[in-house]
Amino acid sequence: NAKFADAYVRENMIYILPATYPAIVKLDCENNMLEYIVENIPTCDYLFRPGTAQMGNKLFVPNTKDNLVLEFDMETDEIQIHHIGKNNHGSWSIVKDDNLLWLIPKVHGAVVKWDYLSGEIQEYEQYPEGYRESNFGFTKGYKRGDYIYVLPVQSNVFLRIDSVGGMERSEFLPLASEEVVTYMPLLGEYEYFFIENRENTEGSRTFYRLNRSDNMVETWAFSFKQGRDDYARDY
Repeated sequence: NAKFADAYVRENMIYILPATYPAIVKLDCENNMLEYIVENIPTCDYLFRPGTAQMGNKLFVPNTKDNLVLEFDMETDEIQIHHIGKNNHGSWSIVKDDNLLWLIPKVHGAVVKWDYLSGEIQEYEQYPEGYRESNFGFTKGYKRGDYIYVLPVQSNVFLRIDSVGGMERSEFLPLASEEVVTYMPLLGEYEYFFIENRENTEGSRTFYRLNRSDNMVETWAFSFKQGRDDYARDY
């Protein structure tokens, strides 16, 4: 596994966040000094990914393996550990929504809404009818209007949640029962996906591009200049 997951800049400091490494690395760019922040780093098995949320000078990093969330204060260099949600079996990323933090599940479990200021936690676990579990269901989300949108990795639904209602299917892309959406890397405001038939993996794939700024979806095409064989092996 990778040692580091992400990095954040604050004034003349760079904070390198771990994936599996047992420390946060602080780089002082003015004095060319390295410091390893280890106090309160979890001793359990963890895997952090680049799905960090920032609230002021604080960073919130979810564990993909259980309900642990690491809170790091870039002003004081203090680490706190939280365990958020009973039906949270690992989150890939966190979406900030004012003082709310939404934990996006990697595996089947709840989408968790955490009010950081009040400590109130609400879990959304009533998935839409027809949803099929996956070993890697969702990856990230984003806020638009009154809704949180949750994006699939290898799942047969996109999700839409409002903070006072519930969780429902978002009809970005209508899917047949045997189809799943597979996530690809983002670029700017765009998220990329393809749809394939799990019962006919030799069939053709259709690629799409989602614009997060207006939720418009369009078909898309890729031209491989290199790496075609590597891409085919990975997917």
